Amino acid sequence: MILLRQMIILMVLMLTGFLCRKLKVLGKEAFKPLSVLVTLLANPALILYSSLENVLTISTFELLKVVAFSFLVYACLLFASKIAAFFMVKQKSMRNLYVLMLAFSNIGFMGIPLVKMAYGAKELFYMTVFQMPYDLLIYTYGVYLISKNDERHSKGKCQLKSFAIKLINPGSIAAVGAVIIYIFHIDFPLVLSEPLKMLGNIASPISMMVIGASFYDIRLKDFLINYELLFFSVIKLIVLPALLVIIFCQCDISVEMLHVCLIVFCAPVGSMVVMFSQQYENNQELANKSVAFTTLLSVITIPVMQSILEIIR
Repeated sequence: MILLRQMIILMVLMLTGFLCRKLKVLGKEAFKPLSVLVTLLANPALILYSSLENVLTISTFELLKVVAFSFLVYACLLFASKIAAFFMVKQKSMRNLYVLMLAFSNIGFMGIPLVKMAYGAKELFYMTVFQMPYDLLIYTYGVYLISKNDERHSKGKCQLKSFAIKLINPGSIAAVGAVIIYIFHIDFPLVLSEPLKMLGNIASPISMMVIGASFYDIRLKDFLINYELLFFSVIKLIVLPALLVIIFCQCDISVEMLHVCLIVFCAPVGSMVVMFSQQYENNQELANKSVAFTTLLSVITIPVMQSILEIIR
């Protein structure tokens, strides 16, 4: 199975990052600039290059349909996450964090590189389109959720202007740029397209090494005795994705789009959740453990969910 092979490759890259940290080839401080490199440069370059090399014959109308569908997918995901969090968590103050962790997966660090490795050009282009509503929602509704119970931000500090500023980031700019490039058939000269290609190619190995290095600070027994975290991971990686995949399989959408939906639903908790939980002082320890544990488990669960998709579609 192609997807299982690619997940094993990603696991080897994560193990490499872990060993670099353990053997002190790279210190803890070295991985922070590497993560910034991926976020601000490598992933945006990958998104832009995917539109340049795309040879798909999709009309502008079809592209707009994909954009609209991506918003529909996230609306369904957020709705399902709200319901799941309501039954999973008794404390109202904690529910918003769980909604955030359930709905916003790691499509930047893991999703886009995985789609590039496992699927074709069409899936990669669709995933870049899905990046736009992701950025829009996580920097607006996501910030609203995580800061709702923070008194410092409940008295008007989280204004629309600050949301708009946060929306302007390399990932969202690259996603919009990719769509514009495709719609108007813009072609870059080789001296620009090749650097984009080379920068995009480093996104997968570096991002996986950064994730692997983060495991060094987490004890294994913290996972094994944490039944709540295990229960959350099962809901996040198996139950919720399975229900949504079954629903979307009944819709008249292409196999390529189903592949993208699968990755969006099944990817582990996004690293942005940790950044927000730290910024707004909302249980950062839980967010850290959730990212690490779901990332490890996703090496197994994503290929399993792919097999389920092949059976039911």
